[in-house]
Amino acid sequence: AHLPGTRLSSLTSVLSSLNRYLLSHLPVPLDAPVHDFSIGDWVFVRTWRPEPLTEKWVGPHQVLLTSYTACKVAGIRAWIHHTRLKSAPEPEPAPTGGEEDKDLWTLSRVLTLKNANPNSHFFSDSPCQL
Repeated sequence: AHLPGTRLSSLTSVLSSLNRYLLSHLPVPLDAPVHDFSIGDWVFVRTWRPEPLTEKWVGPHQVLLTSYTACKVAGIRAWIHHTRLKSAPEPEPAPTGGEEDKDLWTLSRVLTLKNANPNSHFFSDSPCQL
């Protein structure tokens, strides 16, 4: 037989643990950012609905502005929620165009003519320079 005092203390204990659980799962008040991104960082942006066998992340994009929950990135008009962003390495700088960076390329077009008529001797099967 349960005594009313024992039942009351059990109920108080259960309510206390429920209260602690609920308080730990309440949303955090937004008096500080909930992400670690700052202006100038490079990030990848997750696509909304990736097609099969395509990239889920696009970028890298540079962070232009931040709020407590979102970032504005270069090349995308809308603000992006921080859960759709992940850090990216800084892209390599473009080559300066110095003499040592230049590659020399030449272009030549070669056309091979094949004679469809085996009885004709007008064309040979040798390549011709254009």
